[in-house]
Amino acid sequence: MTITPANAGDMVAYLVNAGCLNARPDQGTVWADFINDDCPNATPTDMLPAARLAIRKWKAANRGYQVDVTYAVEAIREVRANRHDSSASQNVPTPDGLADDPQAWLKWRREVARLMGDGVPKGKANQLALEHVGYTPPPELPTTKGTIPQLFRRKP
Repeated sequence: MTITPANAGDMVAYLVNAGCLNARPDQGTVWADFINDDCPNATPTDMLPAARLAIRKWKAANRGYQVDVTYAVEAIREVRANRHDSSASQNVPTPDGLADDPQAWLKWRREVARLMGDGVPKGKANQLALEHVGYTPPPELPTTKGTIPQLFRRKP
C-alpha cells in the first residue's frame, strides 16, 4: 500500500497544527513521493503515530528547525519496527496441520508478521495470512461441554 498525497498532507497538517513546520503548496505531494521512495512499506495507518513520534523526538532534541520529511520517514520506520517487534511477542499459535508443511508455515509466519507490522489485529492477521497461503484449517471438533456434569446429576 502506498502513501497518497492526501495521507502525507494530513501528516503535514498535523505537524503544522503542532507548530513543528510551515506548510507550502503541494507539500503533501512531495512528502508522499519521498515517503514512498524511502519507506515503501509505509501504510496510511503509520502516518498519525509517526507524526506524534516525530513531534516528541523533535521536542526532546530541542530542535529549532522544522520537522522535515526525513524526520518523518525515520519516525515511520520506528513506528513500524516497534509494531513488528510487538507482533513477534504476541505469539500467534500455529494452526493445526500447518506445521506439517514447513514452506507453507514459513510463508504464513512471514505474512502474519507483515500484517501485524501494518497494524492489523492478531486474529484478522492470522485469517488473512491463512488465505494468503491458501490453507484451510480443519473444522473444529464438536465439544462436549456440559455433557460430563449432566451424567453425574441424579434425577430425584
